[in-house]
Amino acid sequence: MVKPAEAALYAAVGGISTAVAALNVLYPQIRSDLKFIRTFRGPISRPSPPVSPVDRFLHQVQLQPDKPFVLFEDQLYTYRDMDVMSNKVANYFRGESGFNPGDNVAMLVYNEPAFVWTYLGLAKLGVKIALLNTNHRSKSLLHCVTEADTKALIVGQGDALLEATMEILPALEELGVRVWLQGDKPAPQGFLSLDDKISQSSDQPIPFNTLKQTKTQLVKDGFDPNAVTDSLYIRDDSKKTYVPLDSDVYKAIAVGKAKL
Repeated sequence: MVKPAEAALYAAVGGISTAVAALNVLYPQIRSDLKFIRTFRGPISRPSPPVSPVDRFLHQVQLQPDKPFVLFEDQLYTYRDMDVMSNKVANYFRGESGFNPGDNVAMLVYNEPAFVWTYLGLAKLGVKIALLNTNHRSKSLLHCVTEADTKALIVGQGDALLEATMEILPALEELGVRVWLQGDKPAPQGFLSLDDKISQSSDQPIPFNTLKQTKTQLVKDGFDPNAVTDSLYIRDDSKKTYVPLDSDVYKAIAVGKAKL
């Protein structure tokens, strides 16, 4: 004869088993969610400094240069391959085209390897990249380019992208936007052939500090414009814009007469 305590225990075990089975049916992803929660459970640590996609990429290039990074159709590119190609892009636009940090550049490129190395190359220069929707046409596409306030447009391979750009080319020329065309097809009038230039460009790394390195150095230098070689700017709320951080402004901040 089953004792009352044993009966209660059996009932409890049965109830728990039924609840677990029902939960697995109604919420099949619960195990993965619980594992995720356990991974991030614990005391809140001090957040690490922000890093950019280029920071992450270059870190992986150092750790595993020969590991596959992009697999596209029958093409395979390692981290090293992408680093080399992005260096070529960066060196070309830094030299002949004279792109500077903060310049606006638009990309109208399909999801393909050239998109990745072009993006990384431009990011290494510190330019601001506008990624345009490849489905836009005519006025919508021109509106995106205008709103991006870009000085250049890079058009990827594909007849559809070429035709869409040719449709707005007169307007782009009026805006002073230079247009580069990727791929092995001859560039029509009004376009600049990019792949030929990239192939002849150097694959050596350009002088580049990651975002984390730059922030660390700025803190070390105390944001002193006399010690920092790069131009520094601060937000001026009264003017609603950024103004140069020169020696006089820096001294005013240092003695408490002004605030960042």
